[in-house]
Amino acid sequence: MAAQDPILLNLTGATFLLTAESGGIIQSYSRKTSRSLITVYDGSVGYDTGEVYHNPVADYDVRVITTASTGFCAAAPGVALTLANVTTGNGVATGGIYTQSTSLDHTGGALREFSVTAHQKPGIT
Repeated sequence: MAAQDPILLNLTGATFLLTAESGGIIQSYSRKTSRSLITVYDGSVGYDTGEVYHNPVADYDVRVITTASTGFCAAAPGVALTLANVTTGNGVATGGIYTQSTSLDHTGGALREFSVTAHQKPGIT
């Protein structure tokens, strides 16, 4: 263990270090999964009797400090995105990740930041 490595007390592991994205140093990463919902109402009894969860999606929101204009920082809406920090599961384990929107921000006295929102659907590769 190097002197700068995290020290874990009474823990078997913890994940808080993220791999740099191509073209940027990651500042925040979020992945949220959801599904569309159809509620089944039974008029003969006067209440809901079932639910159908369908059309799973994983939504990503990633922000980096730019180190290049290539890789992650070259993302564009509608284009497939490759993430170094991609995770799978929670109902969405397959499918391509496609850029929804991008944002480039640079305020005085600060570093330039690039943000991407993207989504992943199992049926779209």
